[in-house]
Order: sequence, then structure tokens, then C-alpha cells
Amino acid sequence: MINVVIIAGQNDLLDRITPILSKHNSFCVAAHGKDVYDAIKLTSAFKPNIVITGNHMAFIDGEEISPILRAQSPKTATVIVAKTINDTQLHKAIINNISGIIHEEADMDFLPWILKRIADGACFISPSFTNRVLRLTTIANPCPNADDPQCIETIARMLAKHSKKATAARDSIEHLSRTDLEILTHIGKGETSAEIAESLNLATTTVRNYISAVLHKTGLRNRTQMVRYALEHGLVPFSG
Repeated sequence: MINVVIIAGQNDLLDRITPILSKHNSFCVAAHGKDVYDAIKLTSAFKPNIVITGNHMAFIDGEEISPILRAQSPKTATVIVAKTINDTQLHKAIINNISGIIHEEADMDFLPWILKRIADGACFISPSFTNRVLRLTTIANPCPNADDPQCIETIARMLAKHSKKATAARDSIEHLSRTDLEILTHIGKGETSAEIAESLNLATTTVRNYISAVLHKTGLRNRTQMVRYALEHGLVPFSG
């Protein structure tokens, strides 16, 4: 049985995918949600084989969520369904090891076949995105010569860095509330407490209380560390 979690956001993704998968006994839609908060909680609870999401959510994009979900469930694959996706988003999808990028207008009758391949460890990219992904993969490859000892060292450092971040995400981010995550996102963008209060329609004192709670839950000491935490855990993208 292939367990699937669908993060549908504000579009009709859930309505399109659920009926198709329900026709196949090998699939079970374990749960569905609407944003990154739901994705984290549901992935932690159900440990699904696959999480399907759009590439636009409330405070994080689909191509950035895979490392956060793998911290909750290392074997969970992430699949993005997108109508349009720019080169920056594709590059992030490559870096974050997204398992599938499916065009929103593709024939969804093929979805069960695609998801079965992904559950077996394969990857899938819709033909309309393939050429761009191949070009970006060549640019993004940090180690073109795997026999070079320096390249091996580079890969080892990257894996160690990812492992450390994944452990930190698993130990703290799953304990954050939806509002905690939203506030971390705004802090990661450099907003003040007053600006966050206005954005979330909260009192400034309430925002400060949430910030104190987030510091306690994550073990961080100040706003600078909160900004770094938000960046490292994909809640806001790196600029540049």
C-alpha cells in the first residue's frame, strides 16, 4: 500500500487527485492539509510514502519543503504539481531532492503509474520541464568529477551539513504551532514585531510573547538566530 498525503492549498488539487487514486487499491490517501504546518504535522504522524503539494503555499513554496518533511520522515518523497515554475524554483527543487515535478495540465490518469515509480525510488519530471531541469542540473552539480578526492570531501561536507540541519529540524520544528511558523517566516524576512503584528492582525505584545515561546521551543537565543533558523529550515528562501 502506498500512503499519500496531499497538501492542496487554495486550488483544486485535492479534488483532482483523490478520485483518481481512490480507484486503485494500491493507494491510500492518508490525510490532506492546506499549508506547510499541516504538511509537517501530517508527515510526522503518518510517515507517508509520498507527499503531493502545489508549488505555492501560505508561507513556503513546495520546492523548499522537502528537507523539512524528510526531517520528520526520511523515506517520504515529495512531489510538486505546478502549472508554471521558474528557473529559481526548479533550481531549489533540484537542490532539495524533489522526487517529482508534474505539470498541472498533464493527464492525471497517468498519476498512479508515476507515483508507483516514485515510491520505488525513481524520479519523474513532466516533459515540459525536462530540458530546463537538465540544464540547471549541469549548472548546479557541485562535483562533476566523482573520482576527485576534493569532490568526495565536498560531498561529505554537504551530507554532514544536511544531516545536522535535518536533526535540528526534527528536534524542534515539529513542536511549533502554525502561528509560530508564520512568525518565524516574517522574522526571517527581517520584519519588526510591529510589522508582524499588522500582517497577522495580532497585538504587538502578543507577537513578542510568541517570539519568546519560539525561542524557548527551539533553543535559540535571539532574533538573529531566528533569522538563520528560518533560512536554514526553508521557511524563507535565501536571497541572491
